[in-house]
Amino acid sequence: SHSDGRPAQRTYSVGPSAEWELDIFGRQRNAKAGAKAALGQSRAYEQAMQTRLVATVADSYYTLLMLDEQLQISRRTLTTWQENIRTLSALKRAGKTTEAAVLQARANKLEVEGSVLTLEKRIGELENTVCALLGITPVKLERGMLADRHFPDSLSAGLPLSLVSNRPDVREAEFALMQSFYATGEARSAFYPRITLSGTIGWTNNAGTISKSGNVAFQCGRFAGAAPFP
Repeated sequence: SHSDGRPAQRTYSVGPSAEWELDIFGRQRNAKAGAKAALGQSRAYEQAMQTRLVATVADSYYTLLMLDEQLQISRRTLTTWQENIRTLSALKRAGKTTEAAVLQARANKLEVEGSVLTLEKRIGELENTVCALLGITPVKLERGMLADRHFPDSLSAGLPLSLVSNRPDVREAEFALMQSFYATGEARSAFYPRITLSGTIGWTNNAGTISKSGNVAFQCGRFAGAAPFP
C-alpha cells in the first residue's frame, strides 16, 4: 500500500534477548537459601520416616515375642484348669467337694480359653501389620523366643546434647526454622524496587525482503525498576 506516494516500508528483526535482575536487596539470595533449607528438611524427614519404620518393626517384633510367651503361659494354664476340673469332678463323686467348686473351675477354664483366643487374634493382626510395613504378603513370621533374647544389663542415664542434634526429627525442625527465616527475608525484600537489566541482539532488515543485507542491532543496559508501591 502507498500512503504518500512512497512504497510501504517493511521491517524484519530476528534475534535473542536476555534479562537479568540485580539482587541488591537479597530476594533471589533468600529464595535460593530457602530452597536449600526445604531440600534439607525433606531429606531429614525421609531419614526420620526410615528411622520410625525401623523402630516400629523392631517394637512389633518384640511385642510378638511377648505375646508368644503370654500365649504359652495361657495354654499351660488352660491345661492346668482342665486337670483341676477332672480332679474336682472325681472328688465331687466321692463326696469330697461340692458342685460349686466344679462350676467355678469350669468358669475359670472358659476365661482362660477366651484369653487364648484373644492372644491368637492379636498375634495374627500384629503379624499382618509387620508384613504390611515390610511390603510382603501376610505370612506366619518365623521368630525365636523372648527368653533367648539378650538385653543390656545397664542403660545410659542420658546422652550428650551434641548427639541430640543428630536426630533426624531435630534436624528437620532446624531446617524448617531456616526456611521460615529465609522466607521472611524474601518477603521483606518485596518492599523494595526490583531492578532489572535486559539486552537484545539480532539482525534487522527494512529494505523490503529479509534476504537482503541488513544491519546488526545490539541493545543492552536497559533499566527497569518496579516498586511494589504505587
